[in-house]
Parts: sequence; C-alpha cells; structure tokens
Amino acid sequence: MKIAMCLCPQWSLVSPPFALGNLTRALRENGFDIKQYDINMMGSLWLRKNGYKQIGEGKWGIIEPWTTKNFFRDDILPKFESYWKELIKELSEFDVVSFTIYESNIMVTDYFARYLRELKPDIHIWYGGPHCWYGENGGLVEAVKTKDIGVKVGNEMWHREFVDIGCSDNEGENIIVDLAKCLERDGHYENVKGVWRWDKMRPSFPTIMKKGRSGRTPIYGGIPVPVNINILEPPEFDKDTINGYEELKEEKLSSYKLPVQGSRGCTFKCTFCAETRLYRYKHPKKIISDMKELSTSYGSNSFFFTDSLINGSMKLFENMIDSINENIKKGTMNKDIKWGGYFRTHKKMTTELLKKAKQSGVEYLCIGMESGVAKILGLMEKRQTPELVKTTLKACSDNDLRFDANLIPGFPKENHIDFLCGMYFLYEIRNYFQSKGRIYLMQNIDVIANTPLDVYRDVFDISKTEQLLRNWVSNDYKNNIFVRKNRVNLYALLMNMYNMNQNTSLSDVHSPIELIDFDSDGDREPIEKDIFKNKFLEPFTWDDSEFEDIVFQGIVDDIKAYVWLLHNVKKNPRIEFKFEHDLSYLNLDDVFYDTHVKFNSKGDDYHLYIEVKIKVGEVSKDYLEIEGLEDLNIDRRYHVYGKFDKKMSGEVEDMYLDAMDIRSNSVNLKRTSLTGQY
Repeated sequence: MKIAMCLCPQWSLVSPPFALGNLTRALRENGFDIKQYDINMMGSLWLRKNGYKQIGEGKWGIIEPWTTKNFFRDDILPKFESYWKELIKELSEFDVVSFTIYESNIMVTDYFARYLRELKPDIHIWYGGPHCWYGENGGLVEAVKTKDIGVKVGNEMWHREFVDIGCSDNEGENIIVDLAKCLERDGHYENVKGVWRWDKMRPSFPTIMKKGRSGRTPIYGGIPVPVNINILEPPEFDKDTINGYEELKEEKLSSYKLPVQGSRGCTFKCTFCAETRLYRYKHPKKIISDMKELSTSYGSNSFFFTDSLINGSMKLFENMIDSINENIKKGTMNKDIKWGGYFRTHKKMTTELLKKAKQSGVEYLCIGMESGVAKILGLMEKRQTPELVKTTLKACSDNDLRFDANLIPGFPKENHIDFLCGMYFLYEIRNYFQSKGRIYLMQNIDVIANTPLDVYRDVFDISKTEQLLRNWVSNDYKNNIFVRKNRVNLYALLMNMYNMNQNTSLSDVHSPIELIDFDSDGDREPIEKDIFKNKFLEPFTWDDSEFEDIVFQGIVDDIKAYVWLLHNVKKNPRIEFKFEHDLSYLNLDDVFYDTHVKFNSKGDDYHLYIEVKIKVGEVSKDYLEIEGLEDLNIDRRYHVYGKFDKKMSGEVEDMYLDAMDIRSNSVNLKRTSLTGQY
C-alpha cells in the first residue's frame, strides 16, 4: 500500500514540517511505502523559478489571504493551477493521500482533495492536524453560511464527502499506523480510535453536501491511548524535502531549522486558546538525543521547537538548558547549536536564566505576551501580571535575544480605558522593540468553538445569538469588529510613530495607514499617572442608542484615548492620519470602513476632528445578524476644541481602577472539551 504524506500551502517555511517527518517515521517503521510532499515548500520553489513572489513574501506569507475566497480565486489559482493539477495527477497514483490541516491551508487542501476524489473515486483521503482537532467531527463536517454557497441564507452543517478520515486527536503516530494496518487488513476503519469516519465508506463524492444528502453519518472511533513521547524517535525526512529547504536557504527564503519536539500540549488553559491538551514533556536527555540524531542525519545544528510551550515546566526547561550546556562543555554537542520556539512569560524567565539559555544556543523566542493590562490578563486566565511580562521582555533585551511578542487588541470586556492602558503599557516597553524585539499584532480575537470564550460567553459578555459580519459582538454591542479593527490600527500607528518593529509578515494585511502629518516638540517626561482619570476620557454618548450610534461612539472613544495619550507623552503634538480599514481578510470585500483624524494640542489648548465612514454592501448585509439591523451606513463627524483641564472624573477613575485590578477580573473556569485534559 502506497501512502503520500502531504502539507499544502500556506504554512511556515522555517523548517521541514514536524508532522510529515514524525508520521513518515511511524509508518515506515511498520513497513509501509511512504513519500513526502511538502507542497508548501515545493510551491515556493516553483514560484521562484517562474518569476512570482514567494509564499514567504508580502501577502503570500500571511494566513488570511489564503483563506479569502476572492484572493484564492483571483490571485492564487491563476498562478498555481497548472502546477497543482500536475501534482494531483501524481498523487492519484497512491492508495492513500494524507494531509496535515491548519486553518491557514484548509482551502488549498480541500481543492487538492476534491480533485483527487474526482480523478480517482476509490482513493483514500485522510485529514489530520489542528483544523481537525478543533473542527466538527474531526473536520468531516463544516458549519457553512449557506449564503456563501449560493442558496438560502442560514447556518448549515455541510459534509466533506471527499474525505474518508478526520483525525481529532493529537496522538497521530499511533493513529495513522492503526489506520494503515486496518485498511490494509480489513478494507475499512471500524476499529480505529481517535478518528471520525463515515458509517458507509461509499459513495464518496468530490464535493461538500448538506447533512443527509449522501445518506452517510460521521462516527467517532473512541478515545485513543495517549502517546508516550519519550519513546518516539525523531522525525524522518525524504532527501527531496531536505534538498528543498537547503535550496530555500540558499535563496534566503528559509533559515532551514530542523524541527524538534520537547513537549506536547500546554500546561495552561488561556480562555481564548484551543491548543491546551494533555501535557507531556520529554526528558531533557531524550530531547538532546533527538537533536543529536537530527543533526547527524541532516547536517544542521539549527533547531526549531514545535512545542506549544517550551517552558511549560520551568524545572524541566532549566534542566534542558543545563544539560545542553553540559554537553557543549564536554564536546558531545556542537558549540554552534542554535534553537528557539514558543514561550510564555514567567517570573523565572530572568536575565540570569536567559543568559544560560543563550549559552545553550537559544536565539529566538516567540512570547505569548497577549496584553499589558492587568484586567485583560486576568480575563485571559494567563496567571501573569504586567510586571512579570516586563520582566521576561527585559530579560530577552538584556541578553540581546531576538523575540516576537504577541499582542491581542479588543479582547472581550475591553473598553476604551483598558485600551488606553494597553497603549500606555506598549509605550512603556517601546525600547524593547526598537532593536531585536518585534510585536506580532493580532488582527482579531476569534471565539473558537469549545474554547472557554465560547462555552462561557456569559462570563465575557459575548452575545450567544447575534454576530456582526461573521464576528462576535458583546451583549451591549460596544465591542464589535469595527471597534476592534480600529484598535489594531491605532496600535500599529503608535508603533510606527516610535519606530517599533512589527512582524513584517503581517504588514500587508494591516490596513493602509496614511500618516499625513506628524510633528511635536519632543517627548514629555515625566508622565503624570492622573492622565487615566481625566474628564476628557468620559465615554462619548448620543441622545439615542441605535446600533450605528454605538459603533460610532466606540470608535470616537478609542481615538480620544489615543490622542489623549499622545498629548501626554509628546509636547505640542500635531497629527493627521487616515485609516482605510481593509476587511477583505474576513471575506468582506463590499464593506468600506474609513477613518480620518486631525488633532493638535499646544499647551492645554486642543483641536480634534474625527470623520468615520462605514458602508456595508448588498452581499455583506446578509451578515448583519443584529436584531432589527437591516443596513449599516455611517457617515459622521465629531469635532471638538477647547482647553484641557485637570478635572477628574469618577466614572473614568472607576474604569481605570478596574483595568488595574487583576484579582477581581481573574477567572478560573472549568475546563472545556478542548482544555479538559492535563
């Protein structure tokens, strides 16, 4: 039985995919004939040879456009179609084609799988990976807006009829071997645990179909036995795969790091996250053994840890660092070893510890900072404080380490004072991001199914029944996609003004910011803490409270918070800017959202002008799922001038004190189906 292991675009080009190598080794050790197809890497080389931009450049290197139907249809397919058709024909010669699925590559993978089914109806197609872990019935079922497929509007469950197996557990090494053995021996999958299958193997159609149309029902095989990752061998890669990454490295499109896994799952249960699963950490000796074997096999001393959290156990993390340093000292590991991956902030992530980590070869950290506001960190269940976040960032900076820090604007229950506090926090740590540090500014916080944000919507004031343009809204409508997008752009503007580094792979997705004019007489120091209590920050209100009023009020409040911060950190600032808020990454091509702001202050005199235009087109009107809202068309201006004064506001002070109060805002929610194992 011949099996093809595939990864479709769009995914990282940093290293060969761990899943392809890990599953390949498990199958080969059991005697199966395997060939790897890293179509993500292959496609990048193909683009290069044909004179196009690379997958890692511009919009080609960002997740959102690859999941945007118009971009896929108009930009991706015209370039790739002939090449992909050749690959699909080649893949049709296999008995089984297995795909690793992420949110970023589901659209491309479905394209491949549907054409494979059409070309060879009896081929077996397996899906696995994060998209299957979080999706309905292991990804065999998709909740689809029926408007998107040309029929009456509504939410329907549609079946991926062209897929035979959806693996819903991250125990893939054992599961895929069981699948292959069962299919080869019995011709079916009835006894395989950890997967969703159909109650009838045939007929299988090259399309999606509404529930019940094909007469098939998805069935779960049961919970699998967890894998002991301490007995797993390191991943195995085909020569063509390694050669491809070496070529990418020569073209400076990949740093070519070897993937190594030190742990699986996560120790924490952040309320927005879907990655918390059964946590296991390899013994440091096993991690070092894997690194040595990979280095010997593939000739590289540079590694990327695929862990969701490298320092999930600080004790074992420190042991690993000490063990690597000891091996380097003994000469049993190359002194030029380099490694990095994903970390969380922690009180033990000190300058001294990261000094030892740097000696062991750590060169890059992606840090789950998420927020610098105590209230928001509490609601995220991060078990961290803004001070501890600063400690970790300072430790990275002190050791001249390269790092990215994630930042999530617009979290549920965030108001404009929380947003102001978040911007001020970013201002305080700006120096860390003017050299080797970068901000990874999230476009939007999603409410992923079965995460705490979804299961406990009441806790976070998220509406259970209403949404706006395929995005969640708060019960009072004040936290909505327009406000969140505006906060993203205001953060980006602040970073631009202070020359803070942003993760460049996101630059083309962020809305165009036209900084028409900016000038000031320098920085203002020190900054008075009473700025967070000033009457100028009182929420702006209209006499009525129609939905359009609420949206406009929220945007105005955030812009006022931004210019108020600017007034207090700069002497006599003058600024004019425009946002063209691009929502195409949400498949909303007929939504137009522009903002124009003018502000200047001299001494205590100020002048502020805000213009907001929002127009929802005919197609997207069907996604205005707000009670009584049939249209959304805003064209309004806010104009105010006068003299800033020292008046304090009890309302604003209460909101500020709440933003600083981590204790009363901290949650400790019961684990959900996604966070239920530890």
